[in-house]
Parts: sequence; structure tokens; C-alpha cells
Amino acid sequence: MNLYSLTNLNNASTVDLLRNSITADMFDKEELLPNYLYEYKDNPANLFNNLAAGRYTYGRYYVLTDDTNKFVASAGWHPYNNNTALALTRMLVAPNYRATYVVGKEILPSIIKETKQFERVWITCNEYNRAIYDWFSTGKSMGGNWPSIYKNFKPIGQHLVNHTLQYVAEHTNK
Repeated sequence: MNLYSLTNLNNASTVDLLRNSITADMFDKEELLPNYLYEYKDNPANLFNNLAAGRYTYGRYYVLTDDTNKFVASAGWHPYNNNTALALTRMLVAPNYRATYVVGKEILPSIIKETKQFERVWITCNEYNRAIYDWFSTGKSMGGNWPSIYKNFKPIGQHLVNHTLQYVAEHTNK
């Protein structure tokens, strides 16, 4: 596996990899397309818009590929405030890698290392992917054994994050 990272749109080869790899057929819900597809880059919620606007300037957006440089997954982190970083933001996993826990194994450890200066690291979920949050409450994964790194996150309820009510699981760096 190869792990690339972005803080903006300056790395043309990694941006092109993302742009060409993220396609509409990767999504079960059409309402998610504006968040990820390059054609919606003018939408403030869009991944490419976030990169262009500087959301990851003080964080990082990771892109994971297989050994043939085919997209596997991506996710990022960025500061939410002085004490809290948001982790696994704009996470996306290629359909054939879902339920393999590749993000927890390959991307999240780097995020945890890079966010040590924050008191808290939050993973947020919307209603459509609440099953992820429910796992933090029950400890039962949706299809197998999640990597142990997730056991360091505890559910703390719903919070308004970036103008959206989110379910939050928190990792404390104490």
C-alpha cells in the first residue's frame, strides 16, 4: 500500500488520482456526491473545495492506494478549535475495501500521531452513518473486529460541528 498526503491542491498527481478515482458509482446515496465529486468543487462542503480553501493547511488529507496505485481509501484531519482536532474527515473507502478496516489500520495511526498536541480528537458521524457511532457505544463492529485503535474513542453524544449536528466519539490525548 502507498500512503500520500495533501494539505492543499498543489500536489497535482495526488489531486488527479483523487479526482479520477472518486466516481458516482462509489456512493449508495446521491446526496453524498456534492461532498466528494470534483465536479462539485464549488460546493463549500466538497473535499476539493475544502483543500482549496485551506481546511487542511494545519492538518492533512491522506490518500491510500494499493501497490498498483489504485485508490483504496482517503480521510483527513484538521483542527476544529485550539483543543480539538477532527479526525477521519471526508473519509471515503473504495467499495471493494469496505469492511476491511483499512482506514483504521493504515490512516488513523498517522492521524493520531499528528494530533498529539490537541487535548481531544473527535470522529464525527451523521445520521446516515450512525452505525459507526453505535459501535463506539456497544463495542460491536458491523462486520468483524475493528482495529484496537478505535477502542480509544468513547461516545460523547451529539454536538453541533461545522453547522451540522453530529454524533461524536472522542479520543483524549492525556
